Amino acid sequence: IILFGLCSWIIHPIPTLCGYALYPIFILIQMYFGRKFRQCREITAVCSDKRIQSYCEFIYGCHAVKMYNWEEPMENRIVQMRKNELESIRHTSRFRAFNGTQYFISAQLLSLATFGSAWLLGYPLTIANTFPLITAFAFMRENKANCVPLAFAKFSEAKFAS
Repeated sequence: IILFGLCSWIIHPIPTLCGYALYPIFILIQMYFGRKFRQCREITAVCSDKRIQSYCEFIYGCHAVKMYNWEEPMENRIVQMRKNELESIRHTSRFRAFNGTQYFISAQLLSLATFGSAWLLGYPLTIANTFPLITAFAFMRENKANCVPLAFAKFSEAKFAS
């Protein structure tokens, strides 16, 4: 609220509102990524459990596997399970990359929305009002674009774990 007042004082309220209108969109994207993190974590856990169970079965039934010459089918089964698990981990890593990307582009998108709307509305853009706003946007980025995505990701993983 204090930063909103400061931004409205430096540059007019309408461009500030245009910039702040992006935050609900960012939060909705974070909620979506949080759900996807949870789904990917569930899939990874299921794949890991199946693979570990297969290893245990393979170890305990090693004599039967060797006696009936099931080494290759059992190996193929375990390799396929590991591939599924790695694919799930890759999928989760992609979502983490998208989540991190939002941190890096949030200040630029906020600046674009604010300064673009100020320019379209005919407000003057000078160094005296541009640089303080960019500093304020960087400060907001650290709080809202780093902590909020991290909180959504950790909350969704904690929700799955419990």
